[in-house]
Amino acid sequence: MQPGQTISHYTIIEKAGSGGMGVVYRAHDSRLDREVALKFLPRHVKPDSDDAARFRREARAASALSHPSIGHVYDIGEEDGQMFIAMEFISGKSLADILESEGRLAFDRASIIITEIASALGVAHEKGIVHRDIKPANIIVSESGVAKIIDFGLAKLNEESDLTKDRSTLGTVAYMSPEQTQGSDVDQRSDLWSLGVLFYQLITGKLPFGGGYDQAVVYSILNEAAPSPSSINPDLNSAVDSFFERALKKDDRERFSTAADFLDGLSTTSEFPVLDLSQAKTPLTLKWVKVAISVVVLAGLTILIWTLFPPGNAASTNEIDSMAVLPLRNLSGDTEQDFFVDGLTEELIVALGNLEGIRVPARTSSFAFKDSDADIGDIAAQLGVSTILEGSVRKFENRMRLSASLVNVETGFQLWSDTYERDLSDVFTVQRDISSSIAAALKVELAPISETVSSSDVDYVAYELLLKARYLWYRRTQEALIQAVDYYEQAIEIEPGYAKAYSGLGQAYAVIGFYDWLPPDISFTRAREAAKKALDLDPTNSNAHATLGYIALYYDWDWDESSVQFELAIETDPNNPVAHQWIANYLIVTGQFDRAIQEMRETIRLDPLSLIASSALGFTLNHVDANAAVDQHLKTLSLDPNFVIANFWLGQSYERLGNFSDAIRYIERAVELSNNDGTIVAGLAHVYGNAGRMDDAKRLISELVGRHSDGYVSAYNLGKAYIPIGDFDNTFLWLEKAFADRSHSMALINTDPQLNPLRGDPRFSDLLKRVGF
Repeated sequence: MQPGQTISHYTIIEKAGSGGMGVVYRAHDSRLDREVALKFLPRHVKPDSDDAARFRREARAASALSHPSIGHVYDIGEEDGQMFIAMEFISGKSLADILESEGRLAFDRASIIITEIASALGVAHEKGIVHRDIKPANIIVSESGVAKIIDFGLAKLNEESDLTKDRSTLGTVAYMSPEQTQGSDVDQRSDLWSLGVLFYQLITGKLPFGGGYDQAVVYSILNEAAPSPSSINPDLNSAVDSFFERALKKDDRERFSTAADFLDGLSTTSEFPVLDLSQAKTPLTLKWVKVAISVVVLAGLTILIWTLFPPGNAASTNEIDSMAVLPLRNLSGDTEQDFFVDGLTEELIVALGNLEGIRVPARTSSFAFKDSDADIGDIAAQLGVSTILEGSVRKFENRMRLSASLVNVETGFQLWSDTYERDLSDVFTVQRDISSSIAAALKVELAPISETVSSSDVDYVAYELLLKARYLWYRRTQEALIQAVDYYEQAIEIEPGYAKAYSGLGQAYAVIGFYDWLPPDISFTRAREAAKKALDLDPTNSNAHATLGYIALYYDWDWDESSVQFELAIETDPNNPVAHQWIANYLIVTGQFDRAIQEMRETIRLDPLSLIASSALGFTLNHVDANAAVDQHLKTLSLDPNFVIANFWLGQSYERLGNFSDAIRYIERAVELSNNDGTIVAGLAHVYGNAGRMDDAKRLISELVGRHSDGYVSAYNLGKAYIPIGDFDNTFLWLEKAFADRSHSMALINTDPQLNPLRGDPRFSDLLKRVGF
């Protein structure tokens, strides 16, 4: 390559270096107006060779990592049969050059570098990536003083090991761990050995294991103890010697097992300067980093600015219009913290939904991929998005560490990344920082968020109770919702002005009322009180408006007020899938089926993998086209064959088509899956009657009447069960009871297809008028 030569949209400036794995050029990226490093494989390397495969893997490995001390990868391409990677160009010196010119470094300076590199390796190891070639030449110290790891060309991904199972001794011998010199499989402990060797060299000016040739070095690594650092550098003390005794143990089981352990060990040396970083803002502020000299403050500020406002580390964002937030991974080792991690994910989904022009699929769709090993491309295809935000959370005591990265699915490269370690009380600030940083990276506006006590000023204990309540609310079981109510009420007791807690309490009671788990006069009245209080505190709360619309629809039978509240919910938050689904319910009740279908489809666009939204579309279609409803319900069951409501509503659609055998099969399955839910058992009695199985129908009806005496069973659905056996008197008896109970199902009386046999009866006309039709 010659200066001035153009490769794709990169113009070569000069040759920057070369090594066994390729030649590196400094180049100018004309598209984004920045300097980059272009790394080419030598021409003699064949595209199907191990070196070429290793080269491709370097790009994948490095692009998956997000840390200020890891050199960023921007692009990968090919020119005239030569592959290249476009990487961050780091203006600075390698540690090899620094050691050559300075001999050795002061302990304080060396410990800063090692801390930054250990922190970066910790991020790589969490993603299952082992560098395998930590050495001075692969660490660049930028002009601003930040140490960065480059060349993940030898990285061993745990998920992709075909090229490493030959046990070849890749790497540079003097920095190899004992297991690596023997060609054994290696993990993160090998990198930490290499880091220990590098640290030893920085503070002594010598390698711990020497020899005149490679085999002599290998022999020393396997059989000889390293001289104590203090015997070479008298400025070091015995605590430093003790650290290296563990860092360079021959048996990897006795070595530091993680980067966190390594840093913990380093923090015990009296040589290591101490500073309380509890309020620090840089991504490197692990609890072990305690540096008190001014260069660290400068480095930390540089890293923060660099991370929040990266110098062109994003590919073109012109076509980015959507983003999925995958469930954050819980790295705490405690499943009891799932509620906290899931809650943070949901908060980010809501916050990022405020990005102008960016569609963010709702929580339900995102959480379909919790603990999934699905390919990121497949996830993006299913959710219909162009970018994906993924990350992890580690919670320890009253601290949390959140790492996140935004990936362009088409290119596979990162658009933004950052790591935050903060007190738990700063969780709201972290959420805002992430949203603002992503908005800056995508060059879009972040819509203003109302500042109320429901956000940044809330007591953390109340916030944690809110997260627990939401976690249970999504489980949608009776026991879970009752416990959610308790958590919401505890949060409100601690923080009486907490709008989100009141809103959640209202939603919980509304759903309890819908499923007939409490009498309607209790559940919907409590739901209304909570939703109104939420709006008193925060008039922009979309969910509270939606809940009031839900109550007006299913309890008040006030169609006009229901429409007003649902429209307010959508106006306040156009991306609220619940509001769109619930206004569709209103449209069904009022017979506006075409609009109802449109709103249900919009719900699915916002929440593509929501089982309840998919099922609700089938329920809506059943009013106008039972065959289309069957197709939709089968699509839902392809996502989850055990989803109760889809089995139930599919059976009802088959029943409407006269296919009673399939109807009975699916509704019987729904009864089994729901543990004999009263509403579904009533539906089974109904289809038994239509199929001519009168004795079975009457038996189930008798059982339901008995259950109604012992507890709450929907009178509306019990009344419908009498229709196929021709007992209209009992049908109206139970419908009148449903009217007196203000059963939510009475809202459906005007359009429920199963009530068609009653429509010529004067009693039915009278009932319609009293309900409000």
